[in-house]
Amino acid sequence: MKREAITGSGRARDRFWFLPGRGRDGELPPNDWQSFFGGPAWTRGPDGQWCLHMFTPEQPDLNGEHAEVRAEFEDILRFWLDRGVDGFRVDVAHGLMKQPGLPDVGADPDPADLPYQDCDGVHEIYRSWRRAGRRRLRHQPMPFGRCWCQRCSPSPSLQQWGLRRRP
Repeated sequence: MKREAITGSGRARDRFWFLPGRGRDGELPPNDWQSFFGGPAWTRGPDGQWCLHMFTPEQPDLNGEHAEVRAEFEDILRFWLDRGVDGFRVDVAHGLMKQPGLPDVGADPDPADLPYQDCDGVHEIYRSWRRAGRRRLRHQPMPFGRCWCQRCSPSPSLQQWGLRRRP
């Protein structure tokens, strides 16, 4: 699917973040985000569009807003639940959603308020996964998220986290 997306196929491409660039000829990335592994979080494709990758260019970010992406996640969960798996590890669980408009972070970003992690919409995704698990099992499967979040130290962040985790 990644290959289809890069070459420009519509449906596959829509599952990832491909955007036009800034500048007169689109020569600048859509925003100023930096990859966690260094350098820009955007790579320009052969068609001039920019692809978002918060880690490496070989791992483009899925667009968590896209209905097919969400449905595919749930299909994968159901597949494994039907085979008896009791839990899941979700890598970069905090980064499934991005703030609308993908705003710049600026020169000195607040690590507790970044537009590419711990965005409100991610919690609806978690709730949908939880519902998918409940419908398949007599017990609740255990989701385990590998995430980092600056907001998770002292209040009110812990209070906010507690409110978000409820179904």
